[in-house]
Amino acid sequence: MSRVRARLAKALLLLAAALMGGCAGVGVLQAPARSHFVLEDLGRAECASMPAAAVLLVDTLAPAAFYGSPALVFSREPGGRDFYQYARWTERPAARIASLARDRLGAACLYSQVVLGGEGVRGDYLLTLRLRELYHDAAEPPGLARLVLEAQLIERDTARLLAHKQIEAAEPAASYDARGAVAGFNRALTRALDALTLWLAGLPPAAP
Repeated sequence: MSRVRARLAKALLLLAAALMGGCAGVGVLQAPARSHFVLEDLGRAECASMPAAAVLLVDTLAPAAFYGSPALVFSREPGGRDFYQYARWTERPAARIASLARDRLGAACLYSQVVLGGEGVRGDYLLTLRLRELYHDAAEPPGLARLVLEAQLIERDTARLLAHKQIEAAEPAASYDARGAVAGFNRALTRALDALTLWLAGLPPAAP
């Protein structure tokens, strides 16, 4: 009888181990994969006239604390913010927006040269950009991708503030998830860069 019990106990132990191994395998297979997304400018600028003989530096100010992370942000209620657990940007949004603004403004030929701050070029004007908001407003499906960007144009020799503008854009998410929100973010950013380019075109030295 003791031998039968020993065999039964051994069989139960082997069965438990197999079940635990199976559960572990299923857990690995079902774990969500982390997705990484690129923030993109879907628009394009055309060089419509001779550029002004001035160099523009584009620099970023520290974003609102919650947007300094590469994680995507969503909100399900007014005043509330949270991070998507398995979705991240490939680059911190504030830095990426500055790079895209440089490219867009350079293509628009408003200045003789547009460079990022810290690239060792002495500029005539400084454009500072601060990211205020970048989140998926998911209170109702599919939600809205919201972007708020604050811009300042400064004359470098005098440190004089020439103009200040807050740009807001919101676009519907393509679907009720992080991937759909990213599609909305790209459209919202494109609208914001359209507005930024138009605004700068009416300011010195770009204004006729």
